[in-house]
Amino acid sequence: MRILIVNFQSNVRYPALGPAYLMAVLQGAGQEVKLLDLTSHGVRTAHRGQRRETTLSSIMARARMYASHSPWMQPFKGPLKQLKKTSEAFRASRTMRPALDLAGRWHAESPFDLALISTAGRFRECNVLARYVGDEWGIPVVVGGPQFGVPEVARSWASTGAFQGVCSFEAELYLVPLIRILESKEPLNAVPGVYYMDEIGVRDTGPPGIVENLDELPFPDFSAFRMNQYNDGVLPILATRGCSWGHCVFCSDPSAVTCAFRFRKRSTEHVMAELSHQRDRYGMRRFIFLDEEVNADMDSWVALLEAMVREKLGVIWIGALQSVKGLRPEILRLSYKAGMRAIAPGLESGSQRVLNLMRKGTTVERNAALIRNAHSAGLNVRVSILYGFPGESADDLEETLRFLKAHEVFIHKLWLSKFAITMGSPFHRQMEKYLAEGLIKNPHPDPITGLVYHENPVMESPDYQRAIYRIRALASRINRRGYTGEARDFDAIL
Repeated sequence: MRILIVNFQSNVRYPALGPAYLMAVLQGAGQEVKLLDLTSHGVRTAHRGQRRETTLSSIMARARMYASHSPWMQPFKGPLKQLKKTSEAFRASRTMRPALDLAGRWHAESPFDLALISTAGRFRECNVLARYVGDEWGIPVVVGGPQFGVPEVARSWASTGAFQGVCSFEAELYLVPLIRILESKEPLNAVPGVYYMDEIGVRDTGPPGIVENLDELPFPDFSAFRMNQYNDGVLPILATRGCSWGHCVFCSDPSAVTCAFRFRKRSTEHVMAELSHQRDRYGMRRFIFLDEEVNADMDSWVALLEAMVREKLGVIWIGALQSVKGLRPEILRLSYKAGMRAIAPGLESGSQRVLNLMRKGTTVERNAALIRNAHSAGLNVRVSILYGFPGESADDLEETLRFLKAHEVFIHKLWLSKFAITMGSPFHRQMEKYLAEGLIKNPHPDPITGLVYHENPVMESPDYQRAIYRIRALASRINRRGYTGEARDFDAIL
């Protein structure tokens, strides 16, 4: 069977890990596979990672933030949203044209039997491609991605009729049987993990289970990616899957990606073998660990660090970590010695009250110690702050601002995100409680995006808006400095 894999995960500056796993699994099963990677073929369907901040981009970012929260802009928000939807529909058609032309030439040379779309969203573009392939080529189109672990999202995409099937959770587990079912034109209900439309409506074939032993998966295959189009020269890797904490109320990742909060880890030997393999095969010495937190299992993490030091891999890397368990200075120094150059802790707030509301399971003091200890160990620090969480007050935001100012000298990047209600998150499941308490109002679910758009009354206050604006100004000042030393190689990556 000849299969076209389309990578829509083009919002980063390195090859996408999901399609690379699919390539390895299918080729290992003897399938003929070709990759249409939109990023490396010059099709930009999304913002690719974090841009290096300049004075101009800083001014524009602050202007957008002011406009977003200013009461003077409220009457214009409805028309502006409609204009954005119209422009996105136009862009979806325009940006996909080169990809469709290229895929068409490939199909004319040697016809495909199936198209797989790997995506982290971008419904408009996926819909354009799926309908083109289905109508013009007459072959089935299947879509998959991490968001489809949320049933509302998977059902919504399946109900459009553009896709033969919508794959949820870890498709590596059942992809080969699914290919065989599609090839034989048998009913899809024989393969768990798939949503599909029939004459009755959307069908759900049930949970597929999980990949229990991650060491049994093949190494991701990046050979079809045009590496020269990724100028940052970084490859992604996963040492674990899932979140070992899994209690943050705003996050849907544990339930969506890991099948009901199942955290798993690879052996040290397997991770080391992959690092060596990818380094030697592609000549790469820079990696990003995409784990929810690299220190999710402290014993395994320390064993990996010690192996990196012992084997002298000659690679440098970055990753996100959590302060829930605490990190001793000697562990952070070992991390630097093992090649780590930047950490990305999700601090979210400088207010203990808000951390408790979010169920982060950590303290402001522990976060402060992590930042200082990491800086002392030579690690660059990228801090993420989540503002607009229901229940957060202007005073809480001022506490966050004071925390950031007190640690500004230790922070190299400051990433701000506005709270969004993600379907599948604990917050979403308890949304009625937040509505009854008046913490949110006017919720509008959009299962295509997996978000519930809403209003937060507190964010409309002048004091709250001023605090947001001042934090954005601080972020601009920090981000213009950027990373230092070898971490500069990752400046627009993390």
